[in-house]
Amino acid sequence: MKVCYLLAEFPRLSETFVMREIAGQIDAGVDVRIISLLRPNAPPPELACELGLMSRVRYLDIPISGGTRVARALFNAGATLLSGQRALVAEGLRFDRYSHMARRLLVLNLLLQWSELDADFDILHAHFGSTGLAGSAIKRCGLTKAKLFTTFHGHDMSRTLVMYGKGLYQPLFEVGDAFLPCSQHWAEDLTHYGAPVEKISVHRCGMDCKSLSYRPRRLDSDEPIRFVGVGRFVEKKGHLDSIRALAELRCRQPSLNVRLDLAGDGPLLAEAQTLVAQLGIGENVVLHGRIEYAQVMSLLDNSHLFVLPSVTAADGDMEGIPYSILEAMATGMPVISTWHSGIPEAVEHGVSGLLAPEGDVACLADHFVSLATASERWEAMGRAGRARVEAEFNLSRQSQRLRDLYGAAMAGDPTL
Repeated sequence: MKVCYLLAEFPRLSETFVMREIAGQIDAGVDVRIISLLRPNAPPPELACELGLMSRVRYLDIPISGGTRVARALFNAGATLLSGQRALVAEGLRFDRYSHMARRLLVLNLLLQWSELDADFDILHAHFGSTGLAGSAIKRCGLTKAKLFTTFHGHDMSRTLVMYGKGLYQPLFEVGDAFLPCSQHWAEDLTHYGAPVEKISVHRCGMDCKSLSYRPRRLDSDEPIRFVGVGRFVEKKGHLDSIRALAELRCRQPSLNVRLDLAGDGPLLAEAQTLVAQLGIGENVVLHGRIEYAQVMSLLDNSHLFVLPSVTAADGDMEGIPYSILEAMATGMPVISTWHSGIPEAVEHGVSGLLAPEGDVACLADHFVSLATASERWEAMGRAGRARVEAEFNLSRQSQRLRDLYGAAMAGDPTL
């Protein structure tokens, strides 16, 4: 079986779930190649190198700069027109069909460069809806006979549709072979937006449970209660609410020795630093900024409670099921989060963690207090979380299930 992953930009530090999925297929003996539309500006994350993925990547090197991208597209389009392939250029400029992907000339550049690739694949697997939309252009132009799979995660099912309309993926639904939302929540939305029901299958992100050691969380008498959160400093991650909830915990339980570690970079990091200073909790909060995966895992290993109070951002951006929550659960940490998107499909309220309404800092602070003052609950919650991940999000099982889905599509099975 030959599988090609089509990605907008690879690798991204925030998309370890994509790296893990690809590595799972390679470990099972699948012939995997990766095509990335854009080349990241930053060096590849250590995890991508450790998993041996970089040697499998082919960059189309579509320019980041708009002016350079136009020049490149004009040059390639001219050569293509001279060769008589007018339909290829016309399809790449179908703004009505590919929306922002066409307007940014990503589809045109993709089509013009695809003919230069060794594209003998059985499966073309795109992650995120917009990349799947670009992949549908390859199918329409007859440039591949591969079955087109698209995995949907978070912003592609929320903010992107707010910006470009809920009919955005209709061209993809018409030619795609399988649609894999990461949650039942998104599966229901895909059905509502017009995806063929028989081609939808919820597919969870896989967690490499073998590489994540489970440790029951207990509190030693001389150590602080350590909360930890991981994720980019963007609105939907709710980091500012975590900071406010910790400040409320300090007010209600001033005798408690507590610490909050937040790891991640992003546009709201400076605002978070200001908020910590304004609330006077600089001794209790550490903002780590961008750190490598190994450092993230070290933070998790040395903490007691994981917190990620996700919210729907003002621009409509939402989570799928945050991978960081699954990692925390796999290591044995109780989770404090919110009733948001697919999170309740992973975190069972009162069993493996506690959930608050989105943006409800008072309720979030209640949960901080509840778990900070009841360390005897941690071990049972952590055990339940680990069991949930092993049952529903185990990488080896999910990798096999994905191969089964590939096989069914190749065999012409009309249903997933």
